[in-house]
This record gives sequence, C-alpha cells and structure tokens, in this order.
Amino acid sequence: MQYISRINPNKKMAKTVAFIDNFDEVEIFLKTFNFYFDEDTICIAGDALTLMELKRRGIQCKALDAYRNKIKYEEAENYSMELARKWFIDSESNDFTEFEGISLGNCLQAKTFFYICYLTKTILDVSNIIRIEDPERVLLLKNNIISTDEYGIYLDCLHKNVFQFLMKDKKCDVMVCGFENYKLPSILKNILRQFRFERKNVFKGNFFYYCPKFLNSFIIRFIITVLDQVKRVLPKNANKLSSVRALTLSASDLTYFGEALIESYLRKGDNYLYYFDDEKNFYCNTRITHVSRRKINSLLRKKKSAYLSNLKLKFEKSIKFEKKKSQWVFENLPLVDFLEKYLSKI
Repeated sequence: MQYISRINPNKKMAKTVAFIDNFDEVEIFLKTFNFYFDEDTICIAGDALTLMELKRRGIQCKALDAYRNKIKYEEAENYSMELARKWFIDSESNDFTEFEGISLGNCLQAKTFFYICYLTKTILDVSNIIRIEDPERVLLLKNNIISTDEYGIYLDCLHKNVFQFLMKDKKCDVMVCGFENYKLPSILKNILRQFRFERKNVFKGNFFYYCPKFLNSFIIRFIITVLDQVKRVLPKNANKLSSVRALTLSASDLTYFGEALIESYLRKGDNYLYYFDDEKNFYCNTRITHVSRRKINSLLRKKKSAYLSNLKLKFEKSIKFEKKKSQWVFENLPLVDFLEKYLSKI
C-alpha cells in the first residue's frame, strides 16, 4: 500500500487517471485522493450513478462506456464462448471434469462464460483507457463493499486488478490506497444493526413477531423444528404402492410451481412434497416436509472427496501444459493468472 502525501505545488503535475468503480466508492475516493486532483486529472466513472454523482459535484469526468468498442466487445463474447466450451478438455481431448458420467465443465458453461466474458471486456476497458489516455499515474481505491458470486469470486475489483496487471511493466505510478480510516464507523454500524428490532411475518402473514435481527435465524429454526416434529408424529399414507413423492431442490421451487398447482397435487392423500431446508422456510401442510442434506452428504462425502483430490491434480496438470496455448491468450494477455483461481474455485 502507498500512503498519500501532499504534493509540492511547484512540481509539474503528472497526467492522472482516477478510476472510480462504483457509486459506493465516490465519497471515500474523493477524500482519499483529494490532493491528487488537478486540471490534468481524468476521472473515469465505472457506472451511471457514479457519473451522475461526479457531475453533480462539478468534477470533470468520463463514462467507462466512452472507451468501449462494439466490434471488439463482440469478439470478446465469441472468444469467451469458445473458452467456456473448451477449458475442461485436456490435451488428449478428454474431459477431466467428468463425474459419474456427467461433465461438470459442460454443466458450468453458462457460469464460466459469464465470468470469462466479464474479464475479457474488463481487459478491453482498461487497455483502451491506457492506450487513449497514456497516464503517468493511476489512482485506485481498495474495495470496501464488494459483491461476489456464489463461489466467492470478486467481480467489482476486476477492473482494479487488470489496471495493476497491465501497468506493472510501464513507467507509471499505480496508487492503490485503502479505506482503513473509514472502517470503524462501518463496523460499528453493522454491529448495531444486528440488535435492531424487526417485524417478521410467518404463516403467510397470519402471525408476526418482533425480535432483534441476530435472533431471527434461531427463532425461524425453532419454528421449523417444532413443525417437523409435529409432522413426524402425524400418520401418513406412505405405505401405499401408488403413493407419489416429489423432491424439490429448495423451498423456492415450491413458489415457482405456483400455489394452485401445489394444492392440486397435494389434494390426493397419497402425494407428498419434500424440499431441502437450506432456505429456512416452513409450511404448515403436513404433506410438505423439509429434508436434511446431512444424510445425503454423508453418503457422497467419501466418493466426492476422492474425486475432487484427483480433479485438482488433473486441473493443475492441464493448466501447466496448456497455459501458453492460444486458447488462453486474449489481446496478447495470458488469462491464466485471472482464470486459474476462478476455475479452481468452481
């Protein structure tokens, strides 16, 4: 980390690019880099809200869209689609992600395409900024509030990472400053928020209660446990050979099916619905029951563990062998440094 110091007013100012990723960064960014803003500073806004806020404050700025090329973006999408289809195929044309006859890489094509496409377009954004502006200094703020996908991969900081990667071989001062001075109020605010009383509606709004936010998870779990115990002691028609049982992945699936369809299905005494309990939802209907994942996981854990250990070795071997091939190179930039962590994670 580099620390801010006052600039000598007699010293010639360098051409500076100040990149503000999102609206949440504006206030802290301007306070942190206040001494570096002058007539040679070009402020680039990562989204529309940031652009509006900077203009409202009278700061000269450009939108990230001003550096984007439609044709190049289409090429990036085509490249990303090809790589999303091939990254799990090794040098011998074998799919090293296959498990129980199913290609995990193939199943993850849509997700990997989204990330690779986001990455390649980010590379185009940053490359165009550097080429057009030719800065001597780049100002970046360490992420305070960052969003991730379900695999914990940071998306909001990709532009900043690419800036640092592309500028490391150039004679340019890349300044990445933190937000340590602003952390404490945010942490205290989050702690106090956990003790705030909130109203919670349950049983389709027919019953409600007030409780501190941090206790709500415990109360919901208690209600689910009580309902489950009651349902277990009630008689079921499960011994009939004609009984139909359906398993859904989550309580949300029941919502997507629609209340009318669910009621019609359950109207027969031998039909039952089961769902996994991750979302902490509950139903009074005795024919809708949640199923714990623990039993399923215990059966699969041994087989899954052996598979993942073997997969890790295969993946590392494939990456090492293929990383210099053209399929991993975009705009003369090797993507392995950015993609290896993501692909390993998923």
